[in-house]
Amino acid sequence: MPGRLAGVRQYEDVAYKRLSPNMRAALGLGVIAWGGIGMYVSDRIEERYEAPAEDKAVVEKYTPRVITIDRRQ
Repeated sequence: MPGRLAGVRQYEDVAYKRLSPNMRAALGLGVIAWGGIGMYVSDRIEERYEAPAEDKAVVEKYTPRVITIDRRQ
């Protein structure tokens, strides 16, 4: 099966390279903009719809704790 998947990957590379340089740049900028908008919007949604105290308690229960030990003693 690896040969079959490699062929799919090769086709994706060819399809991208066939685009004009301007279209490739626009596609790249579009992906970057989409990511930036997603980060901005997700922060706003998180502020608006805060988790209930019960859910926060469950998350806090399973959050790992880091304890530092001074080895010089």
